[in-house]
Amino acid sequence: MKVYGYRMRKSLLGVFAVFCFLVLGGCKQKEEQEEYFDLRLMTYEYTGEPLVGEYGSKIKTMVEDYTKTNLKVQWIPSDTYEEKLNSILANKKNLPHIIAVDVANVNVVNAAKSDLFWDVTDMLKDYKNLSQAKDILNDNIRIDGRLYGVNRCRFIGRIGFGYRKDWAERLGLGIPESIGDMEKMMMAFTFDDPDGNGVDDTYGLVLSKSSVGIDAILSWFGVPNGWYINEEGELMPNFYTEEYVEGLSWIRRMYELGCINPDFPIIDFSAWPNDLKNGTAGIMVHNIDDSRRVDDYFKQNGINAELSLVGAIKGYDGVKRTLGTSGNSGFFAITKAAKTEEEVRQCLEFLDRMNDEEMVMLADYGLEGRHYNYDEEGRLVRVKNMKQLNEFSCLNQLVTYSAFRRVPSVVVAENEIYDLQERLFVENEQYAVMNPALKYINGSNTYIKKGEALHRMIEEARVQFIVGEIDGEGLNKAIEEWKVSGGLELIKEVNELYHKD
Repeated sequence: MKVYGYRMRKSLLGVFAVFCFLVLGGCKQKEEQEEYFDLRLMTYEYTGEPLVGEYGSKIKTMVEDYTKTNLKVQWIPSDTYEEKLNSILANKKNLPHIIAVDVANVNVVNAAKSDLFWDVTDMLKDYKNLSQAKDILNDNIRIDGRLYGVNRCRFIGRIGFGYRKDWAERLGLGIPESIGDMEKMMMAFTFDDPDGNGVDDTYGLVLSKSSVGIDAILSWFGVPNGWYINEEGELMPNFYTEEYVEGLSWIRRMYELGCINPDFPIIDFSAWPNDLKNGTAGIMVHNIDDSRRVDDYFKQNGINAELSLVGAIKGYDGVKRTLGTSGNSGFFAITKAAKTEEEVRQCLEFLDRMNDEEMVMLADYGLEGRHYNYDEEGRLVRVKNMKQLNEFSCLNQLVTYSAFRRVPSVVVAENEIYDLQERLFVENEQYAVMNPALKYINGSNTYIKKGEALHRMIEEARVQFIVGEIDGEGLNKAIEEWKVSGGLELIKEVNELYHKD
């Protein structure tokens, strides 16, 4: 291990030396080398401080020199991103060359069909990294069978939950492995004074207005992920199943008991972890790595609290499940701001180079000596200072991770919860419930015209059911309204596309 670590470190030091040379001579090189491409890009930011300060500026210069671009990035907060995206697509003026988009957004599908994006399906094979994205992941971002950008690849088995391990141990609870275990833990975290302060000031599960948490819980009950194939071989929405009502009824009961935060319908995504951080809530169902970041927050701020992570759990039928992701976080659309195929290929070349090991190393770990060092066994050790880590952390939003999700040559010395996270990402894949309609739904004209309204109709009804504003009859009424408002046409069109494939 020590020999391997030494060789790895020597290699990466060489890479870093090249980077330093590029930065120190950056301005001069830009004059002497070929002209750099002026690239405009819009993507998400989650830290509030993208590429800040001296080191953030240095990292940006490294990226520009490596990719031969002059970068102008619009970093848009995740909570307002969709609003900004919809506005820029509607306006169609001053478009960035590259925009991070979500294929589930009807406006994105309309933009692709309206010739606002380039069709890059036949170009991707020409790029060593971008061409390595798995077909099953690319299928999930196709629009009318074509690719209008580059898949922002992610783990399929990313969803699970984090829970207060110290609370569970104090109350004599083990690792939750089933719905029954989860219910027992939620009740105990709500009523049994898990923090030991003698005050009734805690509850079990924190949800937000994001649909992911509810969808993940429903998957434990055997509810399909969005759509399913019925006995007649037809694709149908998941709310046609008995398990859907069973799962929602369980969530409603836990809500009525006070085990779920009453304000979840208005809690923004970015505020979701707050009650976990402040010691009010004990469980969060979402991306496993989001819960791991809360544990990081505890450690970095000297808070006497500890989280653990769980992936799939058993339903009442004994089958382990978790909600599968689409395997992507949308895609990078290449817009018609790129006027020629040459400019399109310059955009693709940038995205391809960002997948080189040197760039993934920079995006994931930052600069050696500033953001990480190596221990005696050659393992990478990150610094703990969050302000330092924020100097580069947004950079991963420019990487598509087409070829690999982690730098293969790096062994990271992390804590126990990080190792657990990485293991669960892999283990979860075998239990992940996937959506069989993703490949087809964007080809439906009804989805293009009414998809957003139809989706909102069901989302609002199930929240109303959970909080007690409507009963089962009211939920059924909403589903019937969905059918006559375009839902039946959507089912018909999706199945026509499915049976043609």
